[in-house]
Amino acid sequence: MREGFANQMSHSNHSHKLHWGAAFTINLVIGVAFAFFAQWLPSSEGAKRIVTRIWGPVVTQTYPATGRDQVTVMLIDDLDLRQYEEMWPVSLGFHQRRLQHLLKYGPKAVFFDIAFLDDRRDPDLDGFIDTACRARQQGVPVFIGSFANAGLTPSRVETEMLKRRVEVQGKSLPCIEAAYLNLKIDGFDQSVWEYDVGLPEGSQDGHEAEHGRHADAVRYPSPAARLYAIDHQLDKEVLEEPMALVWGMKTDPFNLSWMRNDEHDVGTGRPCAANWSMWRVLPFGKMGPPLCPYQRTLPLRTLNLANGLDAGGLHKALAGKYVIYGTHLQSTADTITTPYHGRVAGAYLHAMALDNLLSFEGRPRRAGEFAEPGSGAVTAFTLFALVVICGFIAVKERVSPRLKKGSDEARSASHGIADKDHVEPTAWRRLKGLLRAIGRSLRSRLVPGLMFGTAALAVVFLLIYVSYEVLELGPMVWVEYALFPLGAHFLHIGEKIEEAFAWMLMQWKGGHEDEESVKTA
Repeated sequence: MREGFANQMSHSNHSHKLHWGAAFTINLVIGVAFAFFAQWLPSSEGAKRIVTRIWGPVVTQTYPATGRDQVTVMLIDDLDLRQYEEMWPVSLGFHQRRLQHLLKYGPKAVFFDIAFLDDRRDPDLDGFIDTACRARQQGVPVFIGSFANAGLTPSRVETEMLKRRVEVQGKSLPCIEAAYLNLKIDGFDQSVWEYDVGLPEGSQDGHEAEHGRHADAVRYPSPAARLYAIDHQLDKEVLEEPMALVWGMKTDPFNLSWMRNDEHDVGTGRPCAANWSMWRVLPFGKMGPPLCPYQRTLPLRTLNLANGLDAGGLHKALAGKYVIYGTHLQSTADTITTPYHGRVAGAYLHAMALDNLLSFEGRPRRAGEFAEPGSGAVTAFTLFALVVICGFIAVKERVSPRLKKGSDEARSASHGIADKDHVEPTAWRRLKGLLRAIGRSLRSRLVPGLMFGTAALAVVFLLIYVSYEVLELGPMVWVEYALFPLGAHFLHIGEKIEEAFAWMLMQWKGGHEDEESVKTA
């Protein structure tokens, strides 16, 4: 009976193994094709984000607390409005009094994560601007959020805020500066994985002529870039490339003293997890609640020495800090979804981006896709990772049969000796023979498996190091181009295609030999 296609392929796989160079090339071509087309495959992109949520913290556990110790998030929540007997939106006079209170503690800068979109003349506008001018004279720059980059004409209130200037040491400086309220929501899981540091995509100088009232509106960088530039300078390439946000895992200890969490059942609201645990990477069990916010967080009422803080504690939390002043209200939609902290106030987005700039000393981790314009480092790493992994696979597929052949020969030799010295087996000899057979079987399977498993881990750690530390790429890049290619090999995708090539080669050679035989006859 004629053999089926699968049996012929299996037979050809043993009798006509491709040269290791051909196997390497096949796997490399498959890997490059997957890398290029994966960005248009929803299942691949979704799986990449799930894996990054699980394994990303394994690397980011080493994320330094340098930035966290310099940033404080101050939020207005619903309890604050009740205690201050206010309704949202509050007047500019309310913000002015909070700014005056903040200045007593000497922050490094204050960013209002609030867009002032009202065109009506607010009677407290001049007072708010006057306070911001005094802050500038004290060396504390004040920033506000703006949507001007998105094509919205600045409101009268925003325009008036940005016009006023003040003399500081012989220089004319703006009392208030604007920052673009950028937000890049991921299209697959609605989380925030990236952040535009400089000018957002689509900003064009032609926009300036259209809005002559505020010609430089399109030139606003992000809040994180504005705040970081107070004491530092950002490279042009950092401003032009999207940042891969690295979300910190180890929450500020102060947050655990007033937030409801799994270690201290205090406070109100939804509970959060105090720490990330390696148990979260296991493929079973519950994930647990989202992590508590990373940066030190102060409710606005803390300015009245609430939440267990005295004047000394408040000074420690605010003095010399970048203060992100935002809202977390049920009546507003100013929230974002994060990979590890769940749904949080939008102020944490800019706080975490600034934290990344400070912790990585102005060299944040970069985002991008393979073969995407402006993602040269991602493309270079992808090709490097594929070459390393395909080389590893080619070596493994060539060495594995030799190891198996050696173990089979050793097993045959041991059987031959046993047959030569055959005596009537006793129960003890049967048991010894069984144990030897089990040991040989384990050695023939377990030792090669451990060898290649250890080698695969070494390859993955090498690629993670090159990606994260050397090329400064974000976690999603090494997850996609280090773990996924090995996973494709474990699914035997390359091996099956290699077998198909070997079978076709055997068929071609067989047909060619038949033709030669006919000619000879």
